Amino acid sequence: MTENERKVIEYVKEVSASQLLQDLSGGKVVGTDLRAIGKLRLYRLPDEVKNVLLYCVKCKMSKQIDYKDVYKIAARWNRLRVQTAEEAFKLAKQEGCFQEQK
Repeated sequence: MTENERKVIEYVKEVSASQLLQDLSGGKVVGTDLRAIGKLRLYRLPDEVKNVLLYCVKCKMSKQIDYKDVYKIAARWNRLRVQTAEEAFKLAKQEGCFQEQK
């Protein structure tokens, strides 16, 4: 794991989901994002895992997040019993989430 990856993991462990989206979108969080964060609670994932999911999807998409994909991933991660940011980050990398980043 690289130093940048460690920093991302520490960051997602400390920040709230709404603050994460605000930081990643340049300070703009719309109502759709807030409703989606609320709906993610239904999947009973730990906050740090939800944050990795949001970080992954936001990094992969340049504009608006497609929350249908987020919910599919959340359901899969719930079935896989992902419990930590480290597990989520590793799984996201395996699924090709961060391929577009350098």
